[in-house]
Amino acid sequence: MSDNFVGERILQPKKEIMSFLASKGVLVPRIYDSIDEAINGMETKKIMLRSEHPQDYEGSSDLFPNGMLNERLLKADNVTEAIMSQEYLYIENVRKQIDLHCRLLGLDYNEFMGELSHSAWEKLEGINRVICADSAIKGKYHIVTLKPTSYDVIEDSTIQQLTDNSYNSISLDEAKGLVELYEQIRDVMDTNHCYIVETQSVRNYLSDAYDHYALQVHRGVDFQNADFKAEPNRRGVLEFHNVRGATSVDGEDLLLTIKYPKDFRDGPEIIVEDASADASEHSISRVFSEIMFRKRKLQIFPYRDGSDLRYELTNHCSRNALFKPKCSVLADKDQMWNVFGDLLNRDGLVQTKVNFVSDGRRAYLTLLD
Repeated sequence: MSDNFVGERILQPKKEIMSFLASKGVLVPRIYDSIDEAINGMETKKIMLRSEHPQDYEGSSDLFPNGMLNERLLKADNVTEAIMSQEYLYIENVRKQIDLHCRLLGLDYNEFMGELSHSAWEKLEGINRVICADSAIKGKYHIVTLKPTSYDVIEDSTIQQLTDNSYNSISLDEAKGLVELYEQIRDVMDTNHCYIVETQSVRNYLSDAYDHYALQVHRGVDFQNADFKAEPNRRGVLEFHNVRGATSVDGEDLLLTIKYPKDFRDGPEIIVEDASADASEHSISRVFSEIMFRKRKLQIFPYRDGSDLRYELTNHCSRNALFKPKCSVLADKDQMWNVFGDLLNRDGLVQTKVNFVSDGRRAYLTLLD
């Protein structure tokens, strides 16, 4: 089964998909039919202009800028052109990133930008989170909370927090509410797919609880159950305990990128790889990573401690590193150095062949070279 939006060229995927979900009873913010309709509601509500492009649902995330409807944009004949023409360093950098995206994929920049538009939404104040179902363990969910950042894994009535500030951890009631919203979305789209859903939790002062709204849905990966227990079958392996995704019982032989050239931060090129050990925006281009995520069978996410993980997850790209590849694992940086130290000290593009096996709870990686 696949949802009706896969492979379709949708001009405004955020608006169309979320309007569809709203018609099925899913709680979403108010979506205005037009900018003019949104203007009429400005006296009582803040209006957000969200970027829309046909590539958004199955492609890269965080590629285009949003905006708030203000006096300047009210006077514009075309709000998208007005947003993109702003003389801010942020917008200048966005244009460079879009240009890089087009170059890497062989797209014409002007044609690509010609499909960009914006839709008008009521802005909701609350707690922003991303939730994704585990792709190998039924009843298990990954939730990343933003500002302050927390990464929690929910299974049954248990919450495992992977970041360092326990007081930021989601409550069990909030987690169950988000899971209910998430499964409501899957029920009307594809029950076997592990969508990446952005949500907003808004305090309901009448009930002293939270109302959970769906803001956006991205494609993730399909669920794949593992009916075996992964075991190390060779010496000199890396063992991972924080795992998402499963392989076959024999695992998979992969070409793993250990390190990218220094110029990949600003001028990357598409390369052949099955897996990567780097997705940090501090060392590798976000645009490059977003393109490569859906090609990768494994993403290794190195970090030193809960605080370091929390810092990395403030970046949109880092969160996608956990959910878009077929499998992802959290890895201790010191352990990585112990195994890959010689390779990490080399210059240029450093790749090696590995075998990776995962049962969804525990995984092992073995060097083959």
